[in-house]
Amino acid sequence: MLSAVAALLALTSSTCFGNIIQVAASATGSSSSECSLVDAITAANENKATGACPAGDDSNNGGDIIVLAAGTYKLTASNNNWYGPN
Repeated sequence: MLSAVAALLALTSSTCFGNIIQVAASATGSSSSECSLVDAITAANENKATGACPAGDDSNNGGDIIVLAAGTYKLTASNNNWYGPN
């Protein structure tokens, strides 16, 4: 019974969100070898691979999950033109 519940949860939980995008703590900017925070946000927003980050996927009616490694992230620029340049 418990294994049936676990299998059901595994099947339903995988359709509740888009992709999981893992950010490398050492990635400070757009890089071809590591997924940076800026690239992860762009990949999630545009649903296409950016830098070393996999594409986001909103087709399952859920948002992507961006996982940050432990560390300090210093943001020096923005990449948000949704409501015009910020």
